[in-house]
Amino acid sequence: MHTFNLKGTNILYKTVGSGNDSSSRINLPKSWEGKEVAVVLLEV
Repeated sequence: MHTFNLKGTNILYKTVGSGNDSSSRINLPKSWEGKEVAVVLLEV
């Protein structure tokens, strides 16, 4: 396990949904479009 120090303005906890054969998907708020985000896997 690694420790990450992140600074941000908001946090969402989401469950990754199915996408296609090679990827999955997370839906984020429309207002986040064009913004930089970080995704951290919380469980293995």
